[in-house]
Amino acid sequence: MSAIYPLYYWLYRVSRLGVLFLMAYGSLIWILLSALFAPRFPRLWKSINAVLLCFLLLAILYFTVLRRSASPTRVICLRLLAFREAARENREILRQVIMNALLFFPFGLATAQMLPAKWSGARIILVTVLLGLGLSVLIETLQYLFFCGDVEADDVLMNTIGTLTAALHIPFARLLRRAVQITKH
Repeated sequence: MSAIYPLYYWLYRVSRLGVLFLMAYGSLIWILLSALFAPRFPRLWKSINAVLLCFLLLAILYFTVLRRSASPTRVICLRLLAFREAARENREILRQVIMNALLFFPFGLATAQMLPAKWSGARIILVTVLLGLGLSVLIETLQYLFFCGDVEADDVLMNTIGTLTAALHIPFARLLRRAVQITKH
């Protein structure tokens, strides 16, 4: 996991607007790949996404649970959007909130591609978001059980928003795929 650190620290230094651009570029790249590459090489595309998903799950688990040392106290904040007041005093808190969305963004991209293509776009988005929500709740539960992080509803909310933002690439990828097929015929 030490090879991940340079990427992790680089991402953490990106501005908040830069994070949003990264997410937009990621969506655009995934739309293009899933529309142009996936139809030609469906097994390879699924394999790439499966490997990426496994890597992401390990990285998420590592950075949110395994890397952290145990704390003598538990901090639990179940109030949604509690970060707003704290962010007025400390801008770093806003960065942490945005990074929670970014952390789950690739998970949403890869998960949506792993689900059956015959499903409707809405179903793929819903299942992807529910899986992201479930993973986020699992992480918060592990942090609670092992005293290795603050348990915050905002983390779950932002992780889920990151997953949703990524999953929304599916309808656009399908539109592009249809447009490419039409122009070929």
